[in-house]
Amino acid sequence: MNSNQRQQVWDSFADPEYRREMVQAYARRGLSFQIRALRDARGWTQAELAARIGMVQSMISRLENTTDINLPPLRTVMRLAAVFDVALAVRFE
Repeated sequence: MNSNQRQQVWDSFADPEYRREMVQAYARRGLSFQIRALRDARGWTQAELAARIGMVQSMISRLENTTDINLPPLRTVMRLAAVFDVALAVRFE
């Protein structure tokens, strides 16, 4: 990446809409990867996780889909943390 390209990226972050979309995409991808990693570490299938959390398997697939732009509700994330028996840290930066 040359200096002109770097400047263009930097300038993009001046737009609040662009920043919001980038933060949401980063958070969504991070959650998707973590859900998949935690499920895989326990040796659970999507169907097993779905049964443990009281959802259908297709919802787990959607939660693990890194291209889905919508963040899951906080209530769902809290339920996942409980099922995985992990702490959940939510903060503004």
